Amino acid sequence: MIGNDETLRCSGVCADVELVLDGHKFLLDLFVLPIKGADLVLATQWLSTLGPILMDYKALTLSFTWQGNSLILRGKQRHLVEPINFHQLKRLLAVDSVAETFHLYSLAITHYDPSPSSEPIVLDEDIRTTLDSFATIFAPSTQLPPPRPHDHHIPLQPRQDVDLYAYILTFSRVNWNAW
Repeated sequence: MIGNDETLRCSGVCADVELVLDGHKFLLDLFVLPIKGADLVLATQWLSTLGPILMDYKALTLSFTWQGNSLILRGKQRHLVEPINFHQLKRLLAVDSVAETFHLYSLAITHYDPSPSSEPIVLDEDIRTTLDSFATIFAPSTQLPPPRPHDHHIPLQPRQDVDLYAYILTFSRVNWNAW
């Protein structure tokens, strides 16, 4: 069972797989699950064998004691947006890991003055007409948004342990068909 109370069917088990993380070897049983976007998910079943864990999300480190030794696993620093090449996109499409694609480009700004101007902004007539016809959409919010068909919440039970991993929503765990 996963965090949203759904179940995933395991199609197989790979027993005693040697996993090397940051130069340290671990022996794990891996379960084959129908998930996308991740090669491997280190869930509570394995993490609970490590004892107390110190996680630093800013430095991307995971510190714990393993077989009497203090270990620190270091994550890779994420880069900002990087373009992918055609072969990478083709691979993502082949494994059904693409929900949406976007093409982003930047416009060169020749001059930008962040100070407020006392001069009125002159807009093209077509833009002004469009903005005026949708004035309620562009007006500042004065209330909370309306209820949605699915309100996202975490149902907590009193005095129960919470499996925090179960509530991590990765790109691959989103039910894109519901949008």
